Amino acid sequence: MGLDLSKDESYEIFGKILMETKPDIKLLISNAGVVKRGNFDEAGLKGQLDMCDLNVKGATAVTHLCLPYMKKGSIIMETCSVSAFAPNPHLNVYSATKAYLKSFCIGLRQELKSRGINVCAVHLGWMNTEMNAGARNTRHTDVSNFLPEVNVKKLASRSLAAARKGRASYTQGAFYKFYHLLAKNLPHTLVVKFSAM
Repeated sequence: MGLDLSKDESYEIFGKILMETKPDIKLLISNAGVVKRGNFDEAGLKGQLDMCDLNVKGATAVTHLCLPYMKKGSIIMETCSVSAFAPNPHLNVYSATKAYLKSFCIGLRQELKSRGINVCAVHLGWMNTEMNAGARNTRHTDVSNFLPEVNVKKLASRSLAAARKGRASYTQGAFYKFYHLLAKNLPHTLVVKFSAM
């Protein structure tokens, strides 16, 4: 089933399908998202709003619609990003949407503890995917030139294992884990100077 999550009517269709089929959802992987790179004042408004709609509204809506069909032992995995750890110039709106998801996961996880449902935020590093083609911009340093690439197969298996163990989040790779540590312990006004390169 393919649905365009940038359109509100898709949520109505999805909700009706769930009501009719009443599935027993054991694992929800919320993985819809888009990224666009560039200075905020130079980027098109539509592209920025589309990012907010898909990355924030899409993940929120799908999770909300699926929750009534989840029971004790079910798992929600939200695709976040290392961009959620601190603001990123030239990926400003994208980072903000992923920071929303990070916060959303922490709060929702606490709400669902009594129901025995775990919520795990998966913080992705740089991956060579079709989506990341939207992050390339020749006016700024191409981040893929110096960021270590995440192994997609390892990420999938290890993040799922982490979620099954009841972990609240998963970040793959020493580089990105170190970045998370820096972002937690240094002022974000300092961290953005490095991420602006």
